Amino acid sequence: MTTGLACCAVVSALWWVFDVSEMDDWVAWYASQDLTYFPLYGITNGICRCKEGEACKGNTGKHPIFAWKGKASRAPKSVDNLGISTDNLVVVDFDGDPGEEVLAQYPRTFTTSTGHGFHLWYRASPSKDIKSMVEWKPKIDIRAKGGLVVAPPSRHRSGGTYRHVAGDSIQPVPQWLLDELPEKGIVHRKVGYDVTRVDAETHPIMAPLGDVLVREMEEWDVSRNQTLFRLGCRFYEMAAINLLGADVLADLFGAAIRTGLSPDEIERTLESARKSV
Repeated sequence: MTTGLACCAVVSALWWVFDVSEMDDWVAWYASQDLTYFPLYGITNGICRCKEGEACKGNTGKHPIFAWKGKASRAPKSVDNLGISTDNLVVVDFDGDPGEEVLAQYPRTFTTSTGHGFHLWYRASPSKDIKSMVEWKPKIDIRAKGGLVVAPPSRHRSGGTYRHVAGDSIQPVPQWLLDELPEKGIVHRKVGYDVTRVDAETHPIMAPLGDVLVREMEEWDVSRNQTLFRLGCRFYEMAAINLLGADVLADLFGAAIRTGLSPDEIERTLESARKSV
């Protein structure tokens, strides 16, 4: 890192820096900030401790152990990583060193370092639900409604840790950023609409089946993508005869998000499932 990291290092010396390093201390602080926390699979020798192990790759240490559904699950252990729901946050995720000029555009707020960049944490505005985005701008992602971030004191697959580097509080999302970012949400995504064209709602008698599909996704086996594809096929078979509808599809999408799959991965997998039935 060059200028951006140097900037954060200087700022961290000037701002109040947290005197907490243990998991229990961090969990207590996140709870005090009204943030939803939950354990993520930890990392051993650079390998994720999930079912996929070494094959996990890009999601190493980044997906939940338990289904959390927007509510705090059991507290993480010291060997776990720690996830924070971004339902009430807007997190600007810099991949790499953004440089002082870029960082200067963003108001000071609670800031953490990742294995290869920075997270700037802002409070979401009740006036607008922001959509999580990959590559909102070059090397800048947005984590917002329906998403999660890996938080201190988690370990990164690179061998480093997620650390607090600056900011004593989470500031409101600046208005200029709120104006620029697209509005959420899943209901407007192509899944369930342009791609899937599922307009009907679930028949009441089939509601338990919908619950089963969602639960199986949250307790995925073999691999997340394979599980989603299998469940997607079952969904579209039932949707074709108007037994399952858009409500179950939205719940299935949300369950897949909670496993750590990206929206784009979910869209591609569900589209493949729809075309296969």
